[in-house]
Amino acid sequence: MNQARKSRRANQLKASKSPVVNVPQQNNPPASVTSKAIFASYSGPIPPPQAMAFYEQICPGAANRILKMAEEQHTHRIKIENKVFPETMEVTRRGQIFAFIIALLTLAAIVFLGYIGMSLVAFSLSLALGYGMVKTFLTGQNEQEPKSKAKEIINAKKQIQGASNTKKAGD
Repeated sequence: MNQARKSRRANQLKASKSPVVNVPQQNNPPASVTSKAIFASYSGPIPPPQAMAFYEQICPGAANRILKMAEEQHTHRIKIENKVFPETMEVTRRGQIFAFIIALLTLAAIVFLGYIGMSLVAFSLSLALGYGMVKTFLTGQNEQEPKSKAKEIINAKKQIQGASNTKKAGD
């Protein structure tokens, strides 16, 4: 038995010392690799049905939690909009009242300046007031409105995010 073992071991050593060379066959064409990239996206709080099914497979009850989250977000957004809209209208009304008061005071200053003999200053002031009022009434807006609208939107988004962050922290 020792002899058989020795001969097997010797054969294994000979086999391990001889290099193994794989020669490619010339008859086979080179393999080609194809790849396919798929891009999918969705917008909104609720994923498409395939993704919902996948989430449900991975974590049972996930679809219901996603729907509940979307419903809560919708309710929260409506509450914020119901709060922001009246406040915006109040700020607009207050601005109109102050603009009217400023116009009346400027008109009084024009009359006073004309009365005391400073007609050139009164004329200049009336041109400035008239230009501002005509431009505002004809265009229906002032030059700074787009910037203020953008700031208003950004502030509203920050309020919404801040309110949702405090809601999450309180939960």
